[in-house]
Amino acid sequence: MTIFTYVSHADLVAQVRALADALAADRDWAPAHLIGIGRGGLIPAVYLSHASGLPMLAVDYSSQART
Repeated sequence: MTIFTYVSHADLVAQVRALADALAADRDWAPAHLIGIGRGGLIPAVYLSHASGLPMLAVDYSSQART
């Protein structure tokens, strides 16, 4: 059973900003790239890329599994 959870635009932006701030505050670790996964993850990854200034790579993978 698939469960969808509504996330408003304001909530998405607030969560992206919080994550970007957490990345900036971590002095011991910094990613070289962000990876956005197709089928739902590209939009949040682009938002986070813009908020953090980190480059983003897109991945689109299909397992070809029958569901």
